[in-house]
Amino acid sequence: RAAALLLALLGLIAMVPFSFESILENVHILGIALFVFIVGRGPFALDRIRGVKPPIRDGEAPVWALTLLRICLGFAIALTALTEKLLDPGLAKALLEQLPFLDIARPFGIEDPQFAYLAGLTELAIGVVIMSGQLTRPVVAVGGALFTLTVPIFGWSEFLGHLPFYGIMFVLFMAPNASSWQVKRGLRPRA
Repeated sequence: RAAALLLALLGLIAMVPFSFESILENVHILGIALFVFIVGRGPFALDRIRGVKPPIRDGEAPVWALTLLRICLGFAIALTALTEKLLDPGLAKALLEQLPFLDIARPFGIEDPQFAYLAGLTELAIGVVIMSGQLTRPVVAVGGALFTLTVPIFGWSEFLGHLPFYGIMFVLFMAPNASSWQVKRGLRPRA
């Protein structure tokens, strides 16, 4: 939990050299910090030996942890769709000029601006649906597949930058909500 608090604090400190917008685009990291803080240690943590008590002992902790994680991920994806594609078409145009093969719809008569708009709408829809909590598992699977498709094009830096997304998507794919007893048992705060 101390690491979760440190991660959240680092996000606040990072606002100084970076823009507020870039911090909001990385709000999924705050979601990870909140999730770890609420859920706490796993069964193999040193906290068990040290006898650390969870700060939140409510039975609804798994629901809150997954909800906050899901909302932060969806918000980050939706905001990135807005800032990188929909509200800044010049940025998307520059990328498509540099890598024209990314416009896979060109053979169907869809030009670069329309393709960038459709890609932005798709990304925005994925983010909004993840935030809504509806169809979480299939939408996370589609989002993970789309993120993975970019790795051969943009390389390892893209993969490393998306590792937090992959981690969150894996958690949400395995536990899209906290309604099942297995998820509640696995994520309940440990005494």
